[in-house]
Amino acid sequence: MLSRSWLVLAIVSVSLFGCSGFMEGVEQGFNEGFDKSFRQSFVESCMAERGPDLDEATFRAICSCSADGMLAQYSASELMKLSTEEPAEIEKRALPIVTKCASDVMLGQGAAPGGAPAGAPQNPGQ
Repeated sequence: MLSRSWLVLAIVSVSLFGCSGFMEGVEQGFNEGFDKSFRQSFVESCMAERGPDLDEATFRAICSCSADGMLAQYSASELMKLSTEEPAEIEKRALPIVTKCASDVMLGQGAAPGGAPAGAPQNPGQ
């Protein structure tokens, strides 16, 4: 009887381990799908705010950077919860990210390959 208990325990353990691997796969798939959907929606909404003074490519770069920044800063569950907040709260959370992206993109327009400012040495250690 003791050997049968060990066998049942071994089968249950293997099953639970397999389920946890399955759930990790499901979670990863959900996160990847959410990230893609969030990014697309964020960029589209952001682009709708573009004024006539910025060209489309520059503004799209800012919007894409901002979407990536939001995804890096917040988990999928945090972003889902944030989407139910008042617009002022969403703006408060997004504004620092959007501001940094706008600065990075605008400063980067005159950048040399590798992101260094135009005219800057490519290898500062040399």
